[in-house]
Amino acid sequence: MNILYITEDHSHNNYGITSALSQLVDELVRDDNIRVVIAVTGEPSDTQNKNVKIEFIHPVRWASKWRWSPGLLNRLDELVAQYEIDIIHIHGVWLAGTWAGLKIARKSGTPAILSVHGVLEQWFMKDDHLLRVYKKKIYLAIVLRPLISRDTIIHVITSKEEANIRHFFSHNKTILIPNAIQIKQIPSIGTPPDKMLLFLGRLHPIKGIELLLYACAKMNFEDGWHVVIAGPEEDISYSKMLKKEVVRLGLSQRVKFIGPVFGDAKWDLIGKAWVMIVPSFSEVIGMINLEAAVCKVPTITTFETGLSDWEDGGGVLVHPSVDEVTSALKKTLSWTVEERLERGERSYQLVKEKYSGNMIIGRWRNLYKKLVGSFEI
Repeated sequence: MNILYITEDHSHNNYGITSALSQLVDELVRDDNIRVVIAVTGEPSDTQNKNVKIEFIHPVRWASKWRWSPGLLNRLDELVAQYEIDIIHIHGVWLAGTWAGLKIARKSGTPAILSVHGVLEQWFMKDDHLLRVYKKKIYLAIVLRPLISRDTIIHVITSKEEANIRHFFSHNKTILIPNAIQIKQIPSIGTPPDKMLLFLGRLHPIKGIELLLYACAKMNFEDGWHVVIAGPEEDISYSKMLKKEVVRLGLSQRVKFIGPVFGDAKWDLIGKAWVMIVPSFSEVIGMINLEAAVCKVPTITTFETGLSDWEDGGGVLVHPSVDEVTSALKKTLSWTVEERLERGERSYQLVKEKYSGNMIIGRWRNLYKKLVGSFEI
């Protein structure tokens, strides 16, 4: 069975999607009967298992925002023939790789799966800037929908996303398979943890980082507590706003921006945190929540991440508001070291039992085999 994955960006900077896809394909190729090819239309690739073939399709400079190149369709067509592709699995919605992948799948009759990764959730489709919302609706109606056949499988990550997606693809079969993480990647864990509150992710308005800053401004911190914000500045104007707010709120001695961190440095940073804060306005699970739990670090995250069971594992769920984030911070800072460690252990156990790769990978194998065998799904 040969699977072609199409993704707009398979670099470290893409964080969640890259992490989810990278771990999925590394596990799949352990099966000698599965061959994986990743077509990347954007940034340089993340490190993969040597058995994963990666093909770059570099966009032209003037169309780099859409990740398009004149040879995109032909190159994907060639890859389907060259590797005798049985399934095309597309990650993302808005960029050229999705358009081209759906077009090739329809033309060749190849079974297709579209993983939307939460980009059709309310924040993107209603709460974003008005002009962008209109552009998305037009693009979805005119460009993508005509290419999505009734046989295209729509992959969703949470039940909340599944309910929402039916407004866009009412005639398509949806498959719910949550993000997963490989528990074997356990890094060193800080014991006892530092007095550090950590945000790690893209600096983008959807992440709600300003909620963390405004909550910190309302806190009476004891000595030693500090906030680290780590991640690439995906939205430059938003990043500048955050840094100005830190100064305006008098948090310059408390809050530090350290830029993106990768590899062992990322794991070491997470492992030292007292708590991770993920105050997103919209998210489908968010790989960083799972990664923190693997490090036995509890997280404060929002109901909008779809992790309805998160508090069973020792984490804290809030709605994305300053008051609720503030209340959660006060709660976590009141934990004793023993309670903090116990909550970290519970977070780890929850992920191990419900979100580990070993629990999820079989569901992907079964789906792919059914598609190739034309079995009923």
